[in-house]
Amino acid sequence: IGIASHRDGGGPFIGLDRGNALAIWTFRDGASDDTNVAGAIVVETISSASGSQYCAVPDNSSGTSGWIRARTGSWNPGTSLTLYASDLPVNVFAHFIVSNQPGLVLFPGGSQGHLCLQGAIGRYNGANEIRHSGSSGSLSLLTESDAIPTPNGTVAAMSGETWNFQCWYRDNGPNSNFTNAVSVTFD
Repeated sequence: IGIASHRDGGGPFIGLDRGNALAIWTFRDGASDDTNVAGAIVVETISSASGSQYCAVPDNSSGTSGWIRARTGSWNPGTSLTLYASDLPVNVFAHFIVSNQPGLVLFPGGSQGHLCLQGAIGRYNGANEIRHSGSSGSLSLLTESDAIPTPNGTVAAMSGETWNFQCWYRDNGPNSNFTNAVSVTFD
């Protein structure tokens, strides 16, 4: 079951202590046909999520859809932004992509997923930017808002600009797939 909190770019924050969230869910026990209710308080241990998530994507070969988050101490130009991708297949290579325009292209170039960006798409595929999901099926990359890649070189995020990020990864042999996307507006 996919659950998002306000800290991850989803629904309304419910007013617990700053950095904490409450998640409640139901599930059906197949053996007894009973409906169970469960919940948990999630304590935030790193900086708050930045931006808003968008773009539903199909499941990958691990049986879930890939998920992206962005975290930063502030949304100001000149600061670092950490991108996280999770729920990826294990032991695959991936890199993050970025554009200042959201979009939707279904199954581009034979991919198993959806490209959620359009326009001039930059790639974080330089030295030490291509990542491996390892046994956890997750990865991260620390980026700088004053060095966002574009097809014509790097640019700095300016105050008021919105940038959109997505993770592109290998999936199911020679195929590729994408996480959902996250949109970050810089103050």
